[in-house]
Amino acid sequence: MHKLKLFAITALSAATIGVGGLVTAPSASAKPMSCDRALALAQAYMVIGRMLYNDGHYAAASFYYGKAEGVIDASC
Repeated sequence: MHKLKLFAITALSAATIGVGGLVTAPSASAKPMSCDRALALAQAYMVIGRMLYNDGHYAAASFYYGKAEGVIDASC
């Protein structure tokens, strides 16, 4: 009988936690970083892109330019 009570209490608490997790709103923010951090990251991507462009790796440079633009668009 003791094992049955323990199982029932465990199942009930697990169900309560599960339902409570569905009811509460998520605490994550829609913007993952501030605009200042995004500008610094975009500037670093631009430097990498310029270095690749100067070495003749045009496709890779375009990739990093696009990443810089995407970070700015998403965060600022």
